[in-house]
Amino acid sequence: MTTRAIRSFLSRSRSESGVAAIELAIVLPLLMLILFGIISFGTVFYNYIVITNAAREGARWGAINSEVTTGDACTGTTNPCTVADSYANGLLINYGGGTSVTTTATVDAPDSTPIITVIVEFDFQGIGFFKTLFADGISARSSMYLEP
Repeated sequence: MTTRAIRSFLSRSRSESGVAAIELAIVLPLLMLILFGIISFGTVFYNYIVITNAAREGARWGAINSEVTTGDACTGTTNPCTVADSYANGLLINYGGGTSVTTTATVDAPDSTPIITVIVEFDFQGIGFFKTLFADGISARSSMYLEP
């Protein structure tokens, strides 16, 4: 290799030495947005599954054990609402602090067969930009026929 070729090679490598840092500075915010989006949507999906199962557990408990034939089923010390709340409060993930779960249960008899409906609502607090996407919270509903 001649001296001229060596100088040409060295000058080219010096002029391109900051390109990787600039590319990283351009791409890193996009990668971080994608990463936090994956984490946020994964957490929301997990919380939705927990709330759905909590509503199902409360409705199943109410279908087997409820003595209420119509109206508000959240009466007494143990009821479908406390069953659903205790299920959900132990498993939910909330970045904003405590978990605030609201549970309602009603029994209706539209066609002479009583149906218990349990609704679980969760005030989810996301991270950063994704906090505003779920400002209304997450909710799930489960209905079952009361067993005779």
